[in-house]
Amino acid sequence: MIDSTWGEGLPAEQKLEIFDRFWNVIDKKFACFQDLDVDWDELRALYRPEVAGGVSRGRFAAIMNHMALALKESHTYIDDRLVNWNTKPVPGIPLLSVGGWGDAGHFGAGLTPLPDSTLLVYKTVPFHPLGLKPGDIVLGYEGIPWKRLYPDLIKAQLPLYGRWWGCSESAYVHSWLMAAGLNWHLFNVIDIIKFESGDTLHLSTQPMENQNMRLFCSEQMQVPGVPMMEMDEFLTGKVVHFGIVEGTRIGYIYV
Repeated sequence: MIDSTWGEGLPAEQKLEIFDRFWNVIDKKFACFQDLDVDWDELRALYRPEVAGGVSRGRFAAIMNHMALALKESHTYIDDRLVNWNTKPVPGIPLLSVGGWGDAGHFGAGLTPLPDSTLLVYKTVPFHPLGLKPGDIVLGYEGIPWKRLYPDLIKAQLPLYGRWWGCSESAYVHSWLMAAGLNWHLFNVIDIIKFESGDTLHLSTQPMENQNMRLFCSEQMQVPGVPMMEMDEFLTGKVVHFGIVEGTRIGYIYV
């Protein structure tokens, strides 16, 4: 599916040139290898022969994405704009979303991990297609907890959609857990506990298709009297908001 979705792409020689350039720059200049559990030489030995032998555009993007992911530093990445940013993640498209900060319009809800690794809904668009509301809990898909699903999806090496993964081990896990909702397009059924009733529901993901939702999520809660960032402001770079907490003389700043 990865091969057929994006076609052949660049000739093998050019893919190899990109691979070598990325590997060499990281090998010479990456400043965060200390205490990082990754063998950069081993990754080169593993993937370079595959690239030299010829891979599809989607597979090459996935190889490069997952080499960057192994560095666990979300400011250090390599993307194919067509594959990783300009392809919409819809059913039948093999893209794996990571992170949940920023644009959450694909799912229309913000999730944050609870101590048992289930995902609390803290923000939604009005009239969410699945009826999600703050307080609901997302468990996973097809009866399998998300905390068990995402490691297998990483091993499958789908190309990545988004690039916001944490750097420390706890932040890395956190960023994969909170991405649960953004991967609905890979499954037919989502498992949810409703806050109001406590019922566990197994809902079709089909109502999520062909939606055009906009939602900015930052794991921050609304403070009365203080405006929060909206999606349009985020896209134009206005990342600081401030005000006075309602009924007090306390100033509050969102960043």
